[in-house]
Amino acid sequence: EYLQYCNYFEAISYASADGNRTGMYQAEFARRQSQTSYGSLDGYLQSLGMEGRVQPFSSDNFARVAQLTQRSNQFNLRTVRYTQEEIARIAKSSQYLTLAFSLKDKYGDYGLVAVAILEKKSVTEVFIDTWLMSCRVFKRGMEEFVMNCMVRIVRQHGFLLINAQYLPTAKNVPVKDIYTKMGFTEIQENWYCLKTNDYQQQKNFIKEVRNDEEDRSF
Repeated sequence: EYLQYCNYFEAISYASADGNRTGMYQAEFARRQSQTSYGSLDGYLQSLGMEGRVQPFSSDNFARVAQLTQRSNQFNLRTVRYTQEEIARIAKSSQYLTLAFSLKDKYGDYGLVAVAILEKKSVTEVFIDTWLMSCRVFKRGMEEFVMNCMVRIVRQHGFLLINAQYLPTAKNVPVKDIYTKMGFTEIQENWYCLKTNDYQQQKNFIKEVRNDEEDRSF
């Protein structure tokens, strides 16, 4: 049941990150062993020394992004599936902001673990077409990190509103309340809106790694 939950053996597509699964399992075992020595979740998460990065989609990650859209079921707000060719087309379109998130800690590199696709609906509004995350980084504060970065980048582009939708499936029930948790207002059933100027930073223990070139690429 646990292996099915993690989708380790699905092979819809192959990305370079798939080649180091043994190392990933060993790192995760070390993390679990370490967690037992901490009295609180916050203390444990701080001890991991996590670093996160956000970058636009590029030819280097098209395969992994597409793979995540095809595999991710639990943390997937709309469960829209994309091929590698479709991801490449979205990345090149001026109608979208594309965000690919990676994470690493002192035990190892998770690689690219979260994806967001934001569609520009007007000069003031964007819509979250896709927001998904690998189950490997559940309960690490990654969803808070993603939202903080997402709002920052949207603000940089001058957008005032983020609209979002949750499409229920049999598997994504665990994230049905994620938007309200992040400060969005439910405007009708399963539809949400956030005024970017009203957003409150979400607490997490992930240090963002940034450089000027990456900031300009958005």
